[in-house]
Amino acid sequence: MRSSLIFYRVGCAVAALLLTGCGSTVYKDSATTYAVAGREAAKSVSDAAASLANAQDKLKASQVASDPKCPIAEQRIYLRGPELSKQLKVALGLVSESTMPADCKKLVDCDSQSDQAACRNACASAEEANCIATVEENLAIHLKALSGSEADRFSTAIQPVANAISQAEFGRAEPVAAILVKSNLRILTEYLDMLDKLTVKRDSEVAEDAKKLAERITDTTDQVSKLTGKQLSTEAKATQTKVTNTITAMGKVMSDLQVIAANAEDARTIRKLVAEKSKDVQDLVANIKEIAGGDAMLGAVYSNLAQIQARAEYQNRFAKTGDAYSRSLLLAVRDKYFYVDGGKAVQAVNSLFDAMTKSHEALIQLVLNPSEKDKQAIANARFQEFKMIAEDVTALTQLF
Repeated sequence: MRSSLIFYRVGCAVAALLLTGCGSTVYKDSATTYAVAGREAAKSVSDAAASLANAQDKLKASQVASDPKCPIAEQRIYLRGPELSKQLKVALGLVSESTMPADCKKLVDCDSQSDQAACRNACASAEEANCIATVEENLAIHLKALSGSEADRFSTAIQPVANAISQAEFGRAEPVAAILVKSNLRILTEYLDMLDKLTVKRDSEVAEDAKKLAERITDTTDQVSKLTGKQLSTEAKATQTKVTNTITAMGKVMSDLQVIAANAEDARTIRKLVAEKSKDVQDLVANIKEIAGGDAMLGAVYSNLAQIQARAEYQNRFAKTGDAYSRSLLLAVRDKYFYVDGGKAVQAVNSLFDAMTKSHEALIQLVLNPSEKDKQAIANARFQEFKMIAEDVTALTQLF
């Protein structure tokens, strides 16, 4: 119910902004900053971006649980299937120097010998799982070493392999897109917080804030770099382009933050730099918004599939349960499985990033002239809008 209030509350926030008038001031909560308001939303939106994988895992979990031979003590668990066997065979022929690891042979043979006892197990064995992970890493390393049209051709050729491995793995590592959304949304909200400190002349804190944010971008880049050398991407070419653009935008913002940190003793220089580099921040906001929105919709679709399956299982148990008390317990658990409105999820994400953009624009104006009361009122009203939307995004995406 609360998620349905998001559009009403956004409208109220905008109305409050229009009603502030010249000369009046809307003050921020004394204990609340941009970073505090955005941190919970950052986690929620990143969860929504990863919800596609999470939802698929809910569907896989019942298959894993059905077979006592599944090696759940291992780091990685893969579900067997003809498509996985078929694509592993293809993968081994894509890189000329690849040889058939001994652990792979039985799994690959299931493509044509599905009647074997081992092929009927729900999960790949521990040895076979190690083989799958090795094959994927070898392909990822090979792709990373290529460039230009050669890289594009190889990426296209391994796309079915990437899809098969991703669909087979339970608890797959967090995708690159989700890492970028989570890390960069936090960076962006804390950047707004840094600008707010400039407006109230807490210039001494700005250098340390800028340095920490630049380090955080470096850490995110390292995470992405490690993952792209170990895991194949299942993302379409258009999404991969968005990811590449986002990494480029991150680099620009990191450079800007390093310059700001180096010049932080001169308040006038900081203010000038912030205004000059504002477009780099706007570009990063736009890139993260594009990635987050698409995954939120797909995540909602797959989440609902998992909820339907879970509710069906509870229905079966409900029908077989003899006493009313036990049935009441099952009924209570059923209510934990929400259905998600994909359209609302995407609109909530879009609203959050739009509010962030407006807050950034208002703060830039205030940084340039921190004593102007009308601009202070606008910046504070924009903050209240951002805060309310962040709260609603948190509530909505927790349903995933």
